Amino acid sequence: MLKSTEIVIEQLIIGLLAIVIVTLFVRGQPLPPLISGGNAYQSFFFGVLLVLAAYAAGIVVDRWSDTLLEQLERRIRLQVYLESITYCQFFWSNTDSLPNEAALRLEIQKDDGGIADHHDYLRRRMRITRAITCLMPALFLAMALLDYRCDSQEAVRWAVGCVAFIFYAIFLGSSICLPKKYRDYFVPKTHPKYRLCHFLVRFKSNELLNYGSEHDKMRIEFRFRDLAAPLDLAMFGLLLFSISGIVLLVCLHYIYSPINTARIFMFIGGILVTCMVGWAWWRISNTFFTFLRNYDEFGRKKNSVPRHLFYE
Repeated sequence: MLKSTEIVIEQLIIGLLAIVIVTLFVRGQPLPPLISGGNAYQSFFFGVLLVLAAYAAGIVVDRWSDTLLEQLERRIRLQVYLESITYCQFFWSNTDSLPNEAALRLEIQKDDGGIADHHDYLRRRMRITRAITCLMPALFLAMALLDYRCDSQEAVRWAVGCVAFIFYAIFLGSSICLPKKYRDYFVPKTHPKYRLCHFLVRFKSNELLNYGSEHDKMRIEFRFRDLAAPLDLAMFGLLLFSISGIVLLVCLHYIYSPINTARIFMFIGGILVTCMVGWAWWRISNTFFTFLRNYDEFGRKKNSVPRHLFYE
């Protein structure tokens, strides 16, 4: 079972990163300054408030990062789950040929051994890398603006911070408010099965008809152009945020006030780092869903009926 201390630390890491980004935009400093005057009580009270704020922010950021990357996570889940079965098993079987993730996770959580610990370990890594992937573009943009010096320095930081917040809010709102039927149209969940069948027939008909024997493994590979689907707001948002940030820094450098060009390249490097962290999240998610698939196939309790018996 997931330990309470590990949950708190995980949320604190995410929340502190979010607070650092906000204070960089607002005050131009990594963290709010401690209350001066040598009053230990005030310093302790301030520290407690900071920890509480970081924990609350971590919970919120974790949830909206999950929403922003939902479509990409669905793609990973489908890619992993589908490669373990054949076309015949999926389309013509009367039983559920894909892992029932909700039931599996409940069963794993009842296990006090290493399986449950490994499950929780992968989930923690997924959440942390997912949140960092979403926060890093704003962090590097705020760091790039630290070199900006002019009479309206604070106003510029505030304005850019507000625009960045609005940018995130728009994409988050789009992910939340989009009707479920449209989200499922592009990348459905693994359950219910009929929506996934429609998805495979609609987008993979050529592969299904020309792949070969119906007893071959499905092995659905997502191509780069699949990531450009209209509902992959995370990919589109990262691209738009990167272009907007570079244009902003170049304009500030050449028009209003000199900014060290190294800051511009630092922001570009930050986008590359974001992609690397996002790739790490992708790989960890792949490992997690592979773990669930293997547990469903090999690690179920002895009183459970093995899945392969349904297909003989």
